[in-house]
Amino acid sequence: MLGYALALAVLAYASYSDVKTREVSDLVWLIGCPAGLALSLFEALTGGFPATALLLSACLSACLAALLFRLGLFGGADALALLFLGLTIPAYPEGLPLLEDPLPLPFLAALCNAALLSLAWPLAVFALNVADVLRGRNPFRDVEVDFWEMVALMFTARRVSLETLTSGLHYFPAEKLVENNGRLVRIPAYFVKAEADVAAITKRMVEHRELYAEGVLASPTLPMIAFLAAGLALTPFGNITFQAVRLLAGLNF
Repeated sequence: MLGYALALAVLAYASYSDVKTREVSDLVWLIGCPAGLALSLFEALTGGFPATALLLSACLSACLAALLFRLGLFGGADALALLFLGLTIPAYPEGLPLLEDPLPLPFLAALCNAALLSLAWPLAVFALNVADVLRGRNPFRDVEVDFWEMVALMFTARRVSLETLTSGLHYFPAEKLVENNGRLVRIPAYFVKAEADVAAITKRMVEHRELYAEGVLASPTLPMIAFLAAGLALTPFGNITFQAVRLLAGLNF
């Protein structure tokens, strides 16, 4: 339980820092990872759980963190947060989880729960865009999109001022400039990696700010580490995502 308390405290602080400044100090992980590993080693050596559980959790969390970072789905802080969870809570405390978890790895449950919670974000963006359309505003004005591109952007992008986009990392660009027959054309950009140089992307927009007098398409962002913290808070119930899939599929395994 001490490991859980440490993990929640560290991720809560890291989430606050990431939302506020889009940065998490390396000290958080330089202190948190050794502290979490020390707690886990002590627990394993005193018979709290098998040492193999710690080895499995550490290796799997490291591999998943590296893979998600490599794919651009995780930023550096998100990857370190996942590794931190694998080191700090390699097994559930006695009496947990309250619901069945076929893979009793708390870090994996936190990750799956975070993925489920993150689905609420595009639904919120969609609702805001629908509200704009009902007010007679066209979120995709001056951007060349077809029907299916428009549907995808309804869930992922909002029209904001260029100043809002460039004032911080709370929005990522959702469009880009390309040259077509000697003229600049605005087209959708669906996937900007977590570690992308957003400043470089927006610099070209600023150089052609006359094209964005009525706004620019941008994706509202919330750090994945915030979803990880929320997913961790749900892990006493186990892997909620697994339970939801099993319920929807009518499975009994």
